[in-house]
Amino acid sequence: MLGVLVLIAATIYQLRNRALAARGPGANAARAHQAALDANPDKARWTETVIEGPADESPIEQEEIHRFFEVVADKQPISDVDMPAYWRLLKWSRSRSFAELEQRAKRDVPFVHLWEQPDKHRGELIQLQIRVRQIVKWDDISENSAGVKTVYELSGGTGTSMGNPYIVVCSELPPEIKVATRTDQEVIFVGYFLKLHKYEGFAATRGAPVLIGRVRAVPSGARIAASRSEGLVLMLVVGVAVIVAVIILVAVYRVTRRSRRGPLKPGRPALSNDNIENWLENIPADEPDPADTTVPRFSTAMAGNGQAQHPAAPESNGHAVE
Repeated sequence: MLGVLVLIAATIYQLRNRALAARGPGANAARAHQAALDANPDKARWTETVIEGPADESPIEQEEIHRFFEVVADKQPISDVDMPAYWRLLKWSRSRSFAELEQRAKRDVPFVHLWEQPDKHRGELIQLQIRVRQIVKWDDISENSAGVKTVYELSGGTGTSMGNPYIVVCSELPPEIKVATRTDQEVIFVGYFLKLHKYEGFAATRGAPVLIGRVRAVPSGARIAASRSEGLVLMLVVGVAVIVAVIILVAVYRVTRRSRRGPLKPGRPALSNDNIENWLENIPADEPDPADTTVPRFSTAMAGNGQAQHPAAPESNGHAVE
């Protein structure tokens, strides 16, 4: 019961913090962002570029991309043999809007799945929330089948990638996402997995999944609410686990305690009804104790008419007795 009360109190506390965050810095940031859009109408009018063309729904496109995938090598640097598949995936992402890709994307594919089974997930349409640490802009791109001249590379990890980064490639950025060599921005990515790119880090050879598609910024207020929600869920899970563990330990203790008790000693046997009846019938008669002087004695010389017979007076020595 104490654990349940603690969980209820913690839940109320977290919900209160979320409500305060919605009215506090997060809301202020959202208002500041809206004010910036009002001050710069070009940002408010920004829309993503969508080029009409086939994408991954087309059987012909799927057949061609699989031919390109045959030469893609994982855990190797990106090379010229990877570029036909690279540009084809970028062309697919440009031919569909963010909302259209998001509607069909597979949510939150774990990093370990891409690492251990890259062939299975190659070309798969996925969605991830990534904390970006670096954004690099590449201009004057050579002629390519996607028809782009600028490419952005974003590097960062997710909450479950354990510090392992992703490399996100896109052809344009929303105005809220700024190019910077050092940054801390939350984005939603939706697009396609290409390969594992080899790089050197922490004195070891590592690999980063290369993702090609579109990105959207996560509002600061939503990021705070999401982090608080994750903390609340984790706290509830831990609390429930602790309560269950305590219940199990108490139950085990009680069972083992009972098993350690010695056998009960046998009590006095109960008398049967026959024995009780025989005992009542053979009760001996009460007889006075002759040594008991406290019991008054009556004369046996009692006449039948109820008058006492007194014994004769002893003879005197000549004096009359009245």
